Amino acid sequence: MTLKYLVTGGSGFIGTNIIELLRRHKHSVVNLDVNEPLHQDHLSYWYKCDIRDLSDLKSHIGYHKPDVILHFAARTDLKGDTLDCYTSNTVGVENLVHVCNENKFI
Repeated sequence: MTLKYLVTGGSGFIGTNIIELLRRHKHSVVNLDVNEPLHQDHLSYWYKCDIRDLSDLKSHIGYHKPDVILHFAARTDLKGDTLDCYTSNTVGVENLVHVCNENKFI
């Protein structure tokens, strides 16, 4: 069965490898990320989206209607001085949970 996967943070190291795996298994893939993909052949799956922007995130999820969401968008360094440096990890996750609840993913 082919599923449509939406990957947040699909341009990072883990997301890139997940997208490669999904492609090998012939699944449909959408990558939402603020950064372009590491691999040029992933450009056709990429949509620029900042998960901290609730309206944009809602729009993309509503448009693409994924079967599965894999969430990898996050700041992973420890160089931030305050919690505000990690809003992708806090506000972004809150937005994703909000949209998933609205769309009955959870």
